[in-house]
Amino acid sequence: MRADPSYLVISPFLFSVAILVFKKHSKLLSTLEAMLNLLLVSILFLEGDYDFYISNWVSKGIHLLVDFNTKVILLMISIVFLSVTLNSLKKDYNHHFYFFSSVFLASTNASMMAYDLFNIYVVIELASLTAYLLIGYKQKTIQLWASLKYLILSSVALNFYLLGIGIIYAYNRTFDISKIEVLPEISIVFVLVGLLAKSGIFFMSMWLPLAHSEAETEVSALLSGIFVKIGAFQIIKLLSIEAFSTARPLISMIAIVSSILGTVYAFSEKSTKKVLAYSTLSQMGFVLSGTSLANILHMFNHGIFKSLLFLTVGDSVENMEKKNFQDLKDKKIPLLRNLTLKIALFGIMGVPLFSGFVSKSLVDHEMHFTGKIGLSIAAVGTVASLWRFLSLRTQRIAKEKIRENIGYLILTTFVILVGAIGTFKMNLSDILKSLILIALGVLVYKIFKLGNISKVFEKLDNALFIYIIFCVLGLIFFTVI
Repeated sequence: MRADPSYLVISPFLFSVAILVFKKHSKLLSTLEAMLNLLLVSILFLEGDYDFYISNWVSKGIHLLVDFNTKVILLMISIVFLSVTLNSLKKDYNHHFYFFSSVFLASTNASMMAYDLFNIYVVIELASLTAYLLIGYKQKTIQLWASLKYLILSSVALNFYLLGIGIIYAYNRTFDISKIEVLPEISIVFVLVGLLAKSGIFFMSMWLPLAHSEAETEVSALLSGIFVKIGAFQIIKLLSIEAFSTARPLISMIAIVSSILGTVYAFSEKSTKKVLAYSTLSQMGFVLSGTSLANILHMFNHGIFKSLLFLTVGDSVENMEKKNFQDLKDKKIPLLRNLTLKIALFGIMGVPLFSGFVSKSLVDHEMHFTGKIGLSIAAVGTVASLWRFLSLRTQRIAKEKIRENIGYLILTTFVILVGAIGTFKMNLSDILKSLILIALGVLVYKIFKLGNISKVFEKLDNALFIYIIFCVLGLIFFTVI
């Protein structure tokens, strides 16, 4: 008897109900939920792929596909969710937080497995609603504005997506991705514009910097580690089929531009968590630069080391109540937290023996010459924008409680494990290139100083206008090719 992947959706929903009923035990229930989710995903790796319908009406039924790529991302979600939950136990979160996070887990699991366009829309909407509630969880004024801004932009983007899949259904009489044959160019544009807004891509996801930087630490980790992967994974899923393949060059170009601009904005930013938020815009460019297993691996690695960065940096910001990096630099942070922070930095910078090096090198192998140049510039920018965090000083504490840092340690293990295994399979030229790019990044950090860059793209009305511009440019692109 084979395991049923639908338990990955059913189980979190059942736990969410239990959390509402047994409020005083919400932390224990959420921890058990996270551990069970990881166990269920691990069991999936022991068996083959799953491709089935939940309905006898195949053309309109719920199509679930769990292949190797999906399993990898589900594993990442499980690891991040467990680590975030364990880190939250030392905070004062009430049962509402754990209820929202349970529904968030169910909807993100469902979105990764869904293989029909309408049900992708449904679960993304549910995930978006819980993300909106999590961003504004503490009801601070800036958090409420960040969540409202996200809700408005998300609604508009998903309306484009809904319009696009409506056109697709009119031509194909099915939402099933595996059965789509005819795709008018306008439907491709609308669908991809809607998904790009969810994917942490520069221009299209300008709700992200404010939401990720102002949300509570654990919420920031969930948003950057998991949430932006929802739209990105759907894009990779769609571009992998023949009907959507004509859009691959366009998405790759947008991704490379995002990878560069994200680092430029991160380099100029003074707010500590906002640096990490802009870095997400850059790293998602690496993820969406192609559709190969290398891109999936970088999505996995990014989820791990970016959530670790948000947890370690976010906890330091919370403890010291210092938002700007210069203020944080004048303080000291506990030894174990500082050590795991540095390991996460080595991961995202692509230092050999750490996870980011492996996936970035593999992504580079898949790119054409101009793509290699663009991603190399982004790699230099990543080092330049994040190098400052390596200067944070350590505060030695006689007895650091390991159980309060177990979330850090789980994520750190995967940054090191993936990096150590993968590095020995890389070529010497990959290692040399990585070291050269890191050296150039340090040089840029030492030489250049950028003032504050205008946040014109983040203004609500401008962000909405950009969606329309991208629809027009997309149609022009398809007309030309």
